[in-house]
Amino acid sequence: MPEQNDRLVPLQQLEGGLAEGEQDVEGWHVLTADGTHVGCVARVLADADARTLRFLEVEPDEDVAADGDDRPIMLSVSEVRFFEEGETVLLPHLLGDDIAGLPRREA
Repeated sequence: MPEQNDRLVPLQQLEGGLAEGEQDVEGWHVLTADGTHVGCVARVLADADARTLRFLEVEPDEDVAADGDDRPIMLSVSEVRFFEEGETVLLPHLLGDDIAGLPRREA
């Protein structure tokens, strides 16, 4: 989960846009390795200096938030793979049963 850091900014506040090769993935679907739909990317946090993606805030699906915790799930981009075709973010090392253990944004 991101710490307080002046270098991390929401994508909409990033001056100069993303670095070459980086892509806005807001709205993309997030899936686990077994195909469980976690939710959709609601917000992207970027490194303001490097202009690269750092963290994704994922708005959890209703069944994912069934435990009553509907706070956004925080994912480091180092833990995911992006697939432009289908606008999909894959959590290649996690299964549906692992979702409950993912970090959430602090209230």
